[in-house]
Amino acid sequence: MSLGVVKGVDSWVTGVGTQVIGGDVPVDENTLYAIGSNTKAFTAACLAILVDDGKLKWDDKVRDRLPGFAMYDPYVTAELTLRDLMCHRAGLGLGSGDLMFWPQTDFTIDEVISKIKYLKPESSFRSKFAYDNIFYGVAGKIIELASGKSWQEFVKERILRPLGMNRSNTSSNDFVKGDNIANPHATLDGNIIPVPYEPLDNCAAAGAIDSSVDDMTKWLKCQLRKGKHIEEDGTIMTLWSEEQQAEMWTSHTILPNRMSLASLTPHFQMYCLGWVTRDYRGHLVVFHTGGITGQVSRTIMIPALDLGVVFLTNQDVVPLLDVVVYQVLDHFIDGKSLDLGVVFLTNQDVVPLLDVVVYQVLDHFIDGKSLEELKTATETKFLEEGLKAHYDSLEEAKEIEGNFLKSRKENTKHSLELDDYVGTYTDEWYGDVFVEKAENGLRMVFSRTPKLKGKLVYWHYDTFLVEWDIRELKADAFATFHLNSEGGIGHLTMKPGSPLVDFSYDFQDLYLKKTK
Repeated sequence: MSLGVVKGVDSWVTGVGTQVIGGDVPVDENTLYAIGSNTKAFTAACLAILVDDGKLKWDDKVRDRLPGFAMYDPYVTAELTLRDLMCHRAGLGLGSGDLMFWPQTDFTIDEVISKIKYLKPESSFRSKFAYDNIFYGVAGKIIELASGKSWQEFVKERILRPLGMNRSNTSSNDFVKGDNIANPHATLDGNIIPVPYEPLDNCAAAGAIDSSVDDMTKWLKCQLRKGKHIEEDGTIMTLWSEEQQAEMWTSHTILPNRMSLASLTPHFQMYCLGWVTRDYRGHLVVFHTGGITGQVSRTIMIPALDLGVVFLTNQDVVPLLDVVVYQVLDHFIDGKSLDLGVVFLTNQDVVPLLDVVVYQVLDHFIDGKSLEELKTATETKFLEEGLKAHYDSLEEAKEIEGNFLKSRKENTKHSLELDDYVGTYTDEWYGDVFVEKAENGLRMVFSRTPKLKGKLVYWHYDTFLVEWDIRELKADAFATFHLNSEGGIGHLTMKPGSPLVDFSYDFQDLYLKKTK
């Protein structure tokens, strides 16, 4: 993991741990991590720059900027604006359409956009929040059409290079073998294992940037300076105007007041344009979280204190993010001692050293040291609560899995012979899914997603559980076959096999008609 802190003109960066579990190559301030949905703020800034350039307006209709664009509802097609794309209120369900680009598929972004009209709404337009990556893909395409450059080229030319974010890239396919890169890790059967990067090139504007904490502190400084960047020689460069900064931080969509740690529950939480705002101890906080398989990140700012924190990790442990990040915020809010081991220097602002909490937490999660050892080693405000949240989530997962098994009805059998389930099933927006006969039963293959191949395990009635061959996906799904009036298979529906499955596996949005 790597941490960066910005306070005024000063910044401090460090890394703790190794690039891969069991390895000996350390991470540092220049180690690259996937920042996931923290990319969304960069996409918002690209639009802001184009608004300043006079090429776009936030309230432009999407169909006016993207000919042929359509939603399922003609009214929404006519009214959807660029602003709507950025604040998750268009009426689709959580993660709707994500299966067109997650896990990696062979769809192009143009194909993805052309299929949006088949995604049925879950709520009325602008009535509720539902996080949808797909609309940031649309925003990326609009940036391309308005600027004459791809989203990747535009974000590099107008943001990354001017800020000197020279380590950052817009695709994990840009990695150079042997470079300073953090390997993602997932937990499988209680063990932490390395997993490969998951490219997001066909919806890049939603989450494709890889960066380091050294680069990200430059990004946070520009945000805190309202679009301005100070060169080493003192020259001030304006990337976007203060007016556009205010637009990006303006609240639009109400969010639930839930946090990974109960003591951090805010009075309000709102989605803006690529950012989230909330309150913390009387201060406005602007933040976002990013999650890509095996990596979690957070950027967070308290503008009134000219304070920013970036935390990049190569393991999916959300409570750990909050333990560290909010301890840093507490220090700068009231000057109380930082239980992360803050060292004050006479000639510098502050240099937080994570040798107390971070190393102990790393020991616990990586080397398996006991909770008691961890609690004895340090008394951190959020540490005990963070660890409790982690263990509670593990217990909840066990309970969910237990209920999952209990839901199975015994002494049932499928309606037809296995050969009758074999065929091609087609969904309007995804395309073809194949059910094939194998030596030991049935298998399912998603035609556009190489990683979605697995065996169908009989569950009950005409429902099967799809167990994907790549187990670290942790995305097993139910597949239910529905008979038609002639007694054959008419269509197939799916849903995640557990509430623990990531929302981007939106199997529930598929309606697969048997076509062959």
